[in-house]
Amino acid sequence: MNIEKLISSNKDGLIALYFEKGIGWHSSMDESRLLIPTETDFCRRIEHTRKWCFQHTEGHAFFFPYLVKAGERQIVKARKVTFSLLSADSLGVSIEPEQDYDDIVFSAGDNFNLLEAMNDVVLIAAAQSHEHPSPPTIYVNDAFERMTGYSAAEIIGKTPAEILQGEETEDVAKRNIRDGLKNWQHVNQRLTNYKKNGEKFVVELTISPVVDKTGWYESWISVQRNISQEYSIDNYRRRNELALEAAGIGTWTWNLKNNTIEWDERMYTIYGLAPSGGALQYNDWAAYLDPEDRLRVEKEIALAVEHKLEWESSFRINKISGEPVYVSAKAKLYNNVLDDSWVMVGVNIDRTNEERAKQELDEQKKLALNNAKLASLGEIAAGVAHEINNPLAVISGVAELMEARLVDGKLATDKTIDGFRKIQKACERISTIVHGLRAASSMSDDSIKLKTLDLFAELQQCLPLFTKLYSKHNVEIYLKPFDGHCLVKASSAHIQQILINLMNNAKDALKLQGGGKIELEVVDFNSFWRVKVADNGPGIPDDFKHKIFEPFVTSKGVGDGSGLGLSISHKLANDMDGALSFDSSVEHGALFFLDLQKAKQADNEKLSVLVIDDDTALVDVLEEMFDYADCEVFTAYDGAEAIDAITQGPKFDFIFCDIQMPKMNGLEFIEWLAENKKIKHSLIYILTAEEGNLTPQDYRLIDSVCEKVLRKPLKINQLKSIIRQ
Repeated sequence: MNIEKLISSNKDGLIALYFEKGIGWHSSMDESRLLIPTETDFCRRIEHTRKWCFQHTEGHAFFFPYLVKAGERQIVKARKVTFSLLSADSLGVSIEPEQDYDDIVFSAGDNFNLLEAMNDVVLIAAAQSHEHPSPPTIYVNDAFERMTGYSAAEIIGKTPAEILQGEETEDVAKRNIRDGLKNWQHVNQRLTNYKKNGEKFVVELTISPVVDKTGWYESWISVQRNISQEYSIDNYRRRNELALEAAGIGTWTWNLKNNTIEWDERMYTIYGLAPSGGALQYNDWAAYLDPEDRLRVEKEIALAVEHKLEWESSFRINKISGEPVYVSAKAKLYNNVLDDSWVMVGVNIDRTNEERAKQELDEQKKLALNNAKLASLGEIAAGVAHEINNPLAVISGVAELMEARLVDGKLATDKTIDGFRKIQKACERISTIVHGLRAASSMSDDSIKLKTLDLFAELQQCLPLFTKLYSKHNVEIYLKPFDGHCLVKASSAHIQQILINLMNNAKDALKLQGGGKIELEVVDFNSFWRVKVADNGPGIPDDFKHKIFEPFVTSKGVGDGSGLGLSISHKLANDMDGALSFDSSVEHGALFFLDLQKAKQADNEKLSVLVIDDDTALVDVLEEMFDYADCEVFTAYDGAEAIDAITQGPKFDFIFCDIQMPKMNGLEFIEWLAENKKIKHSLIYILTAEEGNLTPQDYRLIDSVCEKVLRKPLKINQLKSIIRQ
């Protein structure tokens, strides 16, 4: 009989075995010799332990777990085996009745309670063997079901890989685990597993072999932790780091309490420095600011800190090498609750390449614009040369004839008077032509200073020259009469440029059909004046209508057009807060619209004035003075209130601002106006009692934004004069 059969036939009783050297195994019930098969895990372990006990002359005990079928699932049983050395040549072995393995674990008392209370999964697997090539699970704590959704009964007898791994479980992780188990090595690994409901999660696990004192590998113990959230945060951080690096964005933290700034590596790269490993002082950073930007930037920061505002700015820094760097910055303030201090956390973005590309593009645009203007002037000048030649011929001929008669003594008084009249008319004709050419050439002025203009008068001034020039191509120009004034806030040069481009396009189209008519009309809309420019030519091709205002788009033949005229005109209209459009529904000819905002008329609409001063009595007086001057008056008592009025209220024609005010003073307010480009249509005046307190930098800021510095006290006639102008 063999030991394996003896044990399996007696699961509920105590079995006593003996081993004597020279005799072998036998039981207490039968002195006959027992055979021990070496193909089973249990018998191999008994033989291994026997040899160890004789070698070390001491006893040993162990629990041997094994799987038992229970319906469709498996449960874990175990028997305790105790070796006692009886003599140098004999030993006794007791095999206790079969127990539930959970009961054995439960008997560990506090240690078992600790296992069950853990948030991490604890999993014990039997050692792999010939019977179990992959280690089967024999115990898991309660955390396993919380983490995976699988109960303990669903994992017992199986490996975790059988139920937890899936399509996105990393191959390298599976290979590392297999290699560790094969070589009985410790494993530390992250991998993607799947819950019972199919949800993915990332687990970090350690697997360690358990070896008893005899050197027998009896099991594996694994501790597993769900790190999905931390893993997502790590991935998010890595993605952010990569994005920040690719975008050239540096991050920094400024501790206002100790005035230190910490930079990441990209900040040092932007500033052309080697990482120092320590914190910088605020002044260390400020020293890199370009001198022309430093005062403005530091005032912006001080304002943001004082009012707990977000800070956003653009400025230049100078590297040690002297190379300028264009930087955009953005930051927020946060309260550190640990020590009630404030920190500003922000980013710097290197915009140097972008700024250089923009400057190059601006230069190219300016060059293209000038070329287009020169092309327009060249076409006009060609016609003007011919027009001037005729009256010059009259002057030359009359002068020559009068000289000959004078020499011959035949110059009569009536002939002399008639000759001078012809010369005078010829000169007037030349003057008209030159005046028209001067108006056309004024479009080369890049200034966009907007003034109040009479739109109809601008058309009347521009058209006479073209009427004569276009007549040679059988093109008639007709300006529909308009009675009254149509005041607009615009640039005369820009209006001239737009009209010339529109009319040249119309003339070129009409030439192709042998002539035609260009008609201009001024139309009154509610808030703007519209100039309609229509022709009866072939019209705009359908495939050009959707891109007609794009640069370098033209329907003319090669060499006949730059494709910039309408693109430039569209931009010029936008620069005047106007619009250039066309009617795409017109079947015959072309119809363009130039819309310009109406300017206020002194006789029927009040001008609006914003008065900013913290002295309430002075504000009341100024309010009465402007009211007397027939203005609509709005008031604010500091720069912050003025910003609210500008961002939420109407557009102001005039702004009068004091220097010394609480919260936000006049200079800070002016800086805000300049940064936010809120002053295009407003005339700004600074009020001060003492000009001597203003620095040269203050004056540079004021000059860049304001019309004038006015000294208090103000006189009513002085204010009325400003308004009239």
